[in-house]
Amino acid sequence: MRKGWRGLGLLLGLMVCASCVDDLIIDLPEANEEQRVIEGFVERDQNNYLFWGDVLLSQPVAGTFEQKRLEADIRIIYNGDREIILPQNEKVKIPVAEFHSTYGGDPESARFQLETRVGADIYRSNEQQIVSVPKPDSLSTALEVRPFVNSSGNIVDQKYVKVLVHTPLMNEASQKTSMSWQITYEYEAMEGARPSNPFYEPKLCYVKANPLRGAISIADANEFSGFDRLRAYEIGDLGLGPAFSIGLFFTVVQKSIGEEAIKYWTEVKASNERSGNIYDVFPGRIRSNISNESNPDEIINGYFHVSESDTIRHYVRPGVVDFPRRPCADWIEPEIIDPASLDPCLDCLNIIGSSVIRPTYWKI
Repeated sequence: MRKGWRGLGLLLGLMVCASCVDDLIIDLPEANEEQRVIEGFVERDQNNYLFWGDVLLSQPVAGTFEQKRLEADIRIIYNGDREIILPQNEKVKIPVAEFHSTYGGDPESARFQLETRVGADIYRSNEQQIVSVPKPDSLSTALEVRPFVNSSGNIVDQKYVKVLVHTPLMNEASQKTSMSWQITYEYEAMEGARPSNPFYEPKLCYVKANPLRGAISIADANEFSGFDRLRAYEIGDLGLGPAFSIGLFFTVVQKSIGEEAIKYWTEVKASNERSGNIYDVFPGRIRSNISNESNPDEIINGYFHVSESDTIRHYVRPGVVDFPRRPCADWIEPEIIDPASLDPCLDCLNIIGSSVIRPTYWKI
């Protein structure tokens, strides 16, 4: 018989905000009818386990899809018989040592499964074991110029900063490991000078930007036969712009991926990049590892992931990639300052995601 977490209040007290770990957001494949979207993950770093789960209903509306959250009972099954009840769509963090003290077992043999109840339906994922992630050596950047056609139909050059990872493919257990990467960035922004007040010192803000979007960054270890590491492997890029004018930190979370997950992400990528080729993945046919116990034929979108993660950062200063001009360098102070003005050159805290508190990792 499964044993549940008795101190649910303690578990809720360990919940953390969604900003602590950024999610990789993907577009759902097209379909012709409504489908349930069930997702969840268990991630582990050196200090903590992180648990999350959610259930949505994806409905076709006017040529697109709208999603609404379905009330669900979500739980993680640990080693086949221990239950961790999750609040829906809220991340729960539990220290690794505390988790195993409470539930038993050890990180090397931990197995997890997602179980979700929606009304009378019970959905279960395949059971998965976390694979250790190789510790990345370093990150680097490279500047690349690409031509593109602008709105006037002219071909112009755009500069991009590529993010490159240098990492072993072998983990500590000497297993060749498939991996994924998620990139976020934070940059410095300074207000404009105020000639009317020579004693005013423009504030310096730190702006946390949205995760880089685009292609899903994955590496299938099976595609690197004969190699034991990746050198300068491109995992994303960001257009060169004002964010690079003072200083910018890239943060990369490197995660291990199992064999099933590699197949899933490969199909998601193929579906999102369909070119109309007859060999493309058909819309709505991305294989999930979650099924309905009473109706195995139901098509489910979403996936249950388990992974170990490691975080690495890289600082980019002006001159390393180029010398972008600060957006407030040519700012002209208004004669009358409106206290309600949202001008970021008047107050850099008007930038979404900004703070005057320097991040603890910002050491250069």
